[in-house]
Amino acid sequence: MEASHPSAPHILVVDDETDICLALSDLFGSEGYQVDAVETGSEALRRVSPAHPYSAVILDLGLPDMDGLTVLQRLHVQDETLPVIILTAHGDQKEKLATLRHHAFAHLMKPYNRREVLAMVRRAVEVKTLNVK
Repeated sequence: MEASHPSAPHILVVDDETDICLALSDLFGSEGYQVDAVETGSEALRRVSPAHPYSAVILDLGLPDMDGLTVLQRLHVQDETLPVIILTAHGDQKEKLATLRHHAFAHLMKPYNRREVLAMVRRAVEVKTLNVK
């Protein structure tokens, strides 16, 4: 799902649950963000490129084709200024620390609070904007 605001920040949602992709796309779209949603890590890695920049990524760790931590690491290699927010139903303190050590912008748990996720995305977009200038 893609919104049609060419100058709006562009968010990528990566989650294998279609309902989560739709809910987050609706949430961010209603706030004026452009949103793309994909269900695999490999598709996320294909989408992120200098020609197709994103302001932030929402990333689930439990993906069907590859480990979310691997996706996080590869996204960081592709664009070290790209804020990646982990949003997962799995994990303990050890996993949370691992994601943060591998450059996650934040680590949030499902079920998520809409206001918390939106506030974190706003912060991430601000940080990305500062890093681009």
